[in-house]
Amino acid sequence: MPMSQKQLEFDRQLDITTIREYRRTKKPVILSEIYQKYVLLVYGVCLKYLTKRELAKDTVKNIYMALPAKVQKTDIGNFREWLYGYTIKVCNDILSKSKIGNE
Repeated sequence: MPMSQKQLEFDRQLDITTIREYRRTKKPVILSEIYQKYVLLVYGVCLKYLTKRELAKDTVKNIYMALPAKVQKTDIGNFREWLYGYTIKVCNDILSKSKIGNE
């Protein structure tokens, strides 16, 4: 069953509150909780773009490791959309570097 517009808005507001709390406290557990909510999305995007499971898993971990710095300096209005876009960028960077290495 698709999520209602109200539920999507509630989730978005909850994510914004969570990000604000992380920025205020810098407690890794807060960022970890919000990331876990979307880790399957991140893995799915990585697998779609990179096609290799181990590379996708490594990329998911690398995205998680980069998250604290990114969240601190980026204005994020919708965490899910931002994370989705950031994941695509990371995957495209990996693909671009692998093409350069193969030429």
